Amino acid sequence: MLQNLILIQKFDDAIVSDFLIAPFPVTVNDFRGMLGLESTGIDGDSAAQKATWSEAIHYCNQLSLKHHLPIAYCEETGRLLDEAGNPASSIAAVVGFRLPTMMEWEYAAKGWVKNKVGDYDAIQRKNFRVPYLDYPTTADDIEFFQHGFSSFEKMPLNTIGLHGLLGNAREWYSDMEEREGIQHKLCYWEEYVINYDNAYSHQVKGRIAQKSDVYAFRVVLKSPATLGEC
Repeated sequence: MLQNLILIQKFDDAIVSDFLIAPFPVTVNDFRGMLGLESTGIDGDSAAQKATWSEAIHYCNQLSLKHHLPIAYCEETGRLLDEAGNPASSIAAVVGFRLPTMMEWEYAAKGWVKNKVGDYDAIQRKNFRVPYLDYPTTADDIEFFQHGFSSFEKMPLNTIGLHGLLGNAREWYSDMEEREGIQHKLCYWEEYVINYDNAYSHQVKGRIAQKSDVYAFRVVLKSPATLGEC
């Protein structure tokens, strides 16, 4: 896990600081293994686990404990915690594994790293040319539209090696904002085709999802980090 994280380097004020992010969402077997459950077989190594927000932050805390890091969440309240276990005053104070913020998620999805902007528009035009001009109709397309991909082999790759963050991806996220409540935050692409002439809009939104909703999620870690044995 730790050795596979990709470094995202800040080059403007859109994010607070550098961070490390997983190239894939958490897999079914990784999720089950962290909870002490049996593997589902080989398919579970290449499919994203769709979990509730509460299950996702529990996984993050268990992953932190496994790597001898302070936990990032109070699971009762959903608050992010600093190294001492107190409510964090900023995202930079969180040491353990956590969900990305909405800004970090978008920053990584667009391939903004190594002091340059990735060729995001080229990826969009290659992978999502005039999709869903009205609304998806097949069961597979509806699943994609509402929840994003679940199988890694179907996930488009962005310029920095991250899978599944493009198109109609939906994943859980965290932030420090309490005005709308701190639990069950969903990050998603609001709209990326705005007319019939292939003119593109790419905007990431966030919303409060239902407590029982299930979506994929990926972990991030403060950088620089001390990498240990997996």
